[in-house]
Amino acid sequence: MNHYQGIFFDLDGTLVNSAPDIWTATNLTLQELDLPPIDLVRCTGFIGDGIERLIQRAIAYSLTESQSHLVIDLPTAIQLFKAYYAQHLLDTTHLYPGVKETLTRLTQYPLAVISNKSFDFTVRILEYLQIQPYFSCILGGDSLAVRKPDPGPFVHACKKLHVEPSKVLVVGDSDKDIRAARAISAAVCAVTYGFLSEAELQKWKPDYLISSFAELWTILNGNQSGI
Repeated sequence: MNHYQGIFFDLDGTLVNSAPDIWTATNLTLQELDLPPIDLVRCTGFIGDGIERLIQRAIAYSLTESQSHLVIDLPTAIQLFKAYYAQHLLDTTHLYPGVKETLTRLTQYPLAVISNKSFDFTVRILEYLQIQPYFSCILGGDSLAVRKPDPGPFVHACKKLHVEPSKVLVVGDSDKDIRAARAISAAVCAVTYGFLSEAELQKWKPDYLISSFAELWTILNGNQSGI
Protein backbone atom coordinates (compact mmCIF):
# COMPACT_ATOMS: atom_id res chain seq x y z
CA MET A 1 0.00 0.00 0.00
CA ASN A 2 1.03 3.64 -0.44
CA HIS A 3 2.39 5.99 2.20
CA TYR A 4 -0.50 8.51 2.16
CA GLN A 5 -2.01 9.47 5.50
CA GLY A 6 -4.99 11.44 4.16
CA ILE A 7 -6.80 12.43 0.96
CA PHE A 8 -8.15 15.91 0.21
CA PHE A 9 -10.78 16.33 -2.50
CA ASP A 10 -12.02 19.29 -4.48
CA LEU A 11 -15.80 19.34 -5.00
CA ASP A 12 -16.93 20.94 -8.28
CA GLY A 13 -15.48 19.11 -11.26
CA THR A 14 -13.97 16.40 -9.05
CA LEU A 15 -16.66 14.78 -6.93
CA VAL A 16 -19.70 16.38 -8.57
CA ASN A 17 -20.72 17.84 -11.89
CA SER A 18 -22.38 21.06 -10.79
CA ALA A 19 -21.71 23.25 -13.84
CA PRO A 20 -25.25 23.24 -15.32
CA ASP A 21 -26.82 24.41 -12.05
CA ILE A 22 -24.20 27.13 -11.61
CA TRP A 23 -24.87 28.17 -15.21
CA THR A 24 -28.60 28.38 -14.53
CA ALA A 25 -28.11 30.62 -11.51
CA THR A 26 -25.58 32.77 -13.36
CA ASN A 27 -27.89 33.42 -16.29
CA LEU A 28 -30.86 34.15 -14.00
CA THR A 29 -28.63 36.72 -12.31
CA LEU A 30 -27.61 38.26 -15.62
CA GLN A 31 -31.25 38.36 -16.70
CA GLU A 32 -32.14 40.22 -13.50
CA LEU A 33 -29.42 42.75 -14.39
CA ASP A 34 -30.79 43.12 -17.96
CA LEU A 35 -27.67 41.50 -19.38
CA PRO A 36 -27.55 38.77 -22.05
CA PRO A 37 -26.92 35.15 -21.03
CA ILE A 38 -23.64 33.31 -21.45
CA ASP A 39 -23.17 29.77 -22.72
CA LEU A 40 -22.40 26.76 -20.56
CA VAL A 41 -18.83 26.30 -21.77
CA ARG A 42 -17.96 29.91 -21.02
CA CYS A 43 -19.61 29.76 -17.60
CA THR A 44 -17.78 26.55 -16.73
CA GLY A 45 -14.51 28.29 -17.46
CA PHE A 46 -15.40 30.94 -14.89
CA ILE A 47 -15.93 28.42 -12.07
CA GLY A 48 -13.37 27.68 -9.39
CA ASP A 49 -12.44 30.91 -7.61
CA GLY A 50 -15.59 31.51 -5.60
CA ILE A 51 -18.85 33.31 -6.24
CA GLU A 52 -17.40 36.81 -6.40
CA ARG A 53 -14.99 36.00 -9.22
CA LEU A 54 -17.60 33.95 -11.07
CA ILE A 55 -20.06 36.83 -11.14
CA GLN A 56 -17.37 39.40 -11.95
CA ARG A 57 -16.28 37.33 -14.93
CA ALA A 58 -19.81 36.61 -16.10
CA ILE A 59 -20.81 40.27 -15.98
CA ALA A 60 -17.66 41.41 -17.75
CA TYR A 61 -18.19 38.87 -20.52
CA SER A 62 -21.90 39.59 -20.85
CA LEU A 63 -21.56 43.34 -21.18
CA THR A 64 -21.67 44.35 -24.83
CA GLU A 65 -20.07 47.45 -26.28
CA SER A 66 -23.42 49.21 -26.28
CA GLN A 67 -23.86 48.36 -22.61
CA SER A 68 -20.33 49.12 -21.50
CA HIS A 69 -21.52 52.33 -19.90
CA LEU A 70 -23.64 50.39 -17.42
CA VAL A 71 -22.52 50.36 -13.82
CA ILE A 72 -23.33 47.06 -12.16
CA ASP A 73 -23.51 46.87 -8.38
CA LEU A 74 -21.41 43.78 -7.70
CA PRO A 75 -22.59 43.12 -4.12
CA THR A 76 -26.19 43.17 -5.35
CA ALA A 77 -25.32 40.82 -8.21
CA ILE A 78 -23.62 38.41 -5.81
CA GLN A 79 -26.66 38.34 -3.55
CA LEU A 80 -28.88 37.69 -6.55
CA PHE A 81 -26.71 34.77 -7.58
CA LYS A 82 -26.71 33.29 -4.08
CA ALA A 83 -30.49 33.46 -3.96
CA TYR A 84 -30.90 31.83 -7.37
CA TYR A 85 -28.25 29.21 -6.71
CA ALA A 86 -29.85 28.29 -3.40
CA GLN A 87 -32.99 27.47 -5.40
CA HIS A 88 -31.25 25.56 -8.19
CA LEU A 89 -28.04 23.98 -6.86
CA LEU A 90 -29.63 20.53 -6.67
CA ASP A 91 -31.56 20.60 -9.96
CA THR A 92 -29.10 18.49 -11.94
CA THR A 93 -25.90 18.32 -9.85
CA HIS A 94 -24.78 14.72 -9.54
CA LEU A 95 -21.83 12.56 -8.53
CA TYR A 96 -19.39 11.59 -11.21
CA PRO A 97 -19.36 7.85 -11.98
CA GLY A 98 -17.52 5.76 -9.40
CA VAL A 99 -17.35 8.43 -6.68
CA LYS A 100 -19.52 6.84 -4.00
CA GLU A 101 -18.27 3.34 -4.73
CA THR A 102 -14.66 4.46 -4.41
CA LEU A 103 -15.25 6.53 -1.26
CA THR A 104 -16.66 3.45 0.46
CA ARG A 105 -13.29 1.74 -0.12
CA LEU A 106 -11.26 4.55 1.46
CA THR A 107 -12.35 4.15 5.06
CA GLN A 108 -8.75 3.65 6.24
CA TYR A 109 -7.94 7.25 5.27
CA PRO A 110 -9.12 10.51 6.86
CA LEU A 111 -10.83 12.35 4.00
CA ALA A 112 -11.49 16.04 3.48
CA VAL A 113 -13.43 18.16 1.00
CA ILE A 114 -11.76 21.51 0.37
CA SER A 115 -13.73 23.67 -2.03
CA ASN A 116 -13.80 27.31 -3.08
CA LYS A 117 -17.60 27.08 -3.13
CA SER A 118 -19.44 28.65 -0.19
CA PHE A 119 -19.48 26.31 2.80
CA ASP A 120 -23.27 26.19 3.09
CA PHE A 121 -23.68 25.24 -0.57
CA THR A 122 -20.91 22.66 -0.27
CA VAL A 123 -22.56 20.94 2.69
CA ARG A 124 -25.99 20.99 1.07
CA ILE A 125 -24.65 19.20 -1.98
CA LEU A 126 -22.71 16.63 0.04
CA GLU A 127 -25.76 15.93 2.20
CA TYR A 128 -28.13 15.66 -0.75
CA LEU A 129 -25.84 13.24 -2.58
CA GLN A 130 -25.35 11.26 0.65
CA ILE A 131 -21.58 11.41 0.81
CA GLN A 132 -21.05 13.89 3.67
CA PRO A 133 -20.40 11.11 6.26
CA TYR A 134 -17.26 10.04 4.41
CA PHE A 135 -15.48 13.30 5.23
CA SER A 136 -13.92 14.24 8.55
CA CYS A 137 -13.20 17.80 7.42
CA ILE A 138 -15.20 20.04 5.08
CA LEU A 139 -14.05 23.53 4.12
CA GLY A 140 -15.68 26.02 1.79
CA GLY A 141 -14.24 29.11 0.18
CA ASP A 142 -15.61 31.23 3.02
CA SER A 143 -14.55 28.93 5.87
CA LEU A 144 -11.19 30.65 6.33
CA ALA A 145 -9.66 34.02 5.46
CA VAL A 146 -7.99 32.47 2.40
CA ARG A 147 -8.96 29.97 -0.29
CA LYS A 148 -7.15 27.85 -2.89
CA PRO A 149 -4.63 28.35 -4.47
CA ASP A 150 -3.48 29.65 -1.09
CA PRO A 151 -2.36 26.58 0.87
CA GLY A 152 -4.08 27.79 4.04
CA PRO A 153 -7.11 25.46 3.75
CA PHE A 154 -4.85 22.46 3.22
CA VAL A 155 -2.69 23.42 6.22
CA HIS A 156 -5.84 23.77 8.32
CA ALA A 157 -7.13 20.36 7.22
CA CYS A 158 -3.77 18.72 7.95
CA LYS A 159 -3.85 20.03 11.51
CA LYS A 160 -7.46 18.99 12.04
CA LEU A 161 -6.89 15.48 10.69
CA HIS A 162 -3.44 15.10 12.29
CA VAL A 163 -1.69 14.22 9.03
CA GLU A 164 1.66 15.35 7.67
CA PRO A 165 1.29 17.68 4.66
CA SER A 166 3.89 15.75 2.65
CA LYS A 167 1.86 12.56 3.14
CA VAL A 168 -1.39 13.94 1.74
CA LEU A 169 -2.82 13.16 -1.69
CA VAL A 170 -4.84 16.02 -3.21
CA VAL A 171 -7.44 15.10 -5.84
CA GLY A 172 -8.76 17.94 -7.97
CA ASP A 173 -9.51 19.25 -11.44
CA SER A 174 -7.79 22.62 -11.51
CA ASP A 175 -4.48 24.44 -11.28
CA LYS A 176 -5.65 25.88 -7.96
CA ASP A 177 -5.68 22.41 -6.41
CA ILE A 178 -2.24 21.64 -7.82
CA ARG A 179 -0.71 24.95 -6.75
CA ALA A 180 -2.04 24.69 -3.20
CA ALA A 181 -0.86 21.09 -2.94
CA ARG A 182 2.62 21.95 -4.17
CA ALA A 183 2.87 24.66 -1.52
CA ILE A 184 2.57 22.02 1.23
CA SER A 185 4.64 19.38 -0.63
CA ALA A 186 1.59 17.15 -1.10
CA ALA A 187 1.14 14.79 -4.03
CA VAL A 188 -1.53 15.64 -6.62
CA CYS A 189 -3.90 13.51 -8.63
CA ALA A 190 -5.62 15.58 -11.32
CA VAL A 191 -8.87 14.42 -12.90
CA THR A 192 -9.35 15.03 -16.61
CA TYR A 193 -13.15 14.72 -16.65
CA GLY A 194 -13.68 17.98 -14.72
CA PHE A 195 -13.74 21.66 -15.64
CA LEU A 196 -10.15 22.03 -16.93
CA SER A 197 -8.82 20.26 -20.00
CA GLU A 198 -6.18 17.55 -19.80
CA ALA A 199 -3.79 19.73 -21.79
CA GLU A 200 -4.15 22.56 -19.27
CA LEU A 201 -3.69 20.20 -16.35
CA GLN A 202 -0.57 18.71 -17.91
CA LYS A 203 1.05 22.15 -17.84
CA TRP A 204 0.95 22.08 -14.03
CA LYS A 205 2.66 18.66 -13.87
CA PRO A 206 0.47 16.73 -11.44
CA ASP A 207 1.84 13.48 -10.06
CA TYR A 208 -1.05 11.51 -11.50
CA LEU A 209 -3.73 12.03 -14.13
CA ILE A 210 -6.91 9.97 -14.11
CA SER A 211 -9.85 9.97 -16.50
CA SER A 212 -12.31 8.34 -14.09
CA PHE A 213 -12.70 8.59 -10.33
CA ALA A 214 -12.45 4.83 -9.88
CA GLU A 215 -8.84 4.96 -11.09
CA LEU A 216 -7.96 6.59 -7.77
CA TRP A 217 -8.19 3.19 -6.10
CA THR A 218 -5.57 1.85 -8.51
CA ILE A 219 -3.19 4.66 -7.58
CA LEU A 220 -3.72 4.17 -3.87
CA ASN A 221 -2.90 0.50 -4.20
CA GLY A 222 0.36 1.27 -5.95
CA ASN A 223 -0.65 -0.21 -9.29
CA GLN A 224 -0.25 2.95 -11.35
CA SER A 225 2.93 4.95 -11.77
CA GLY A 226 2.98 8.71 -11.91
CA ILE A 227 3.13 10.69 -15.12
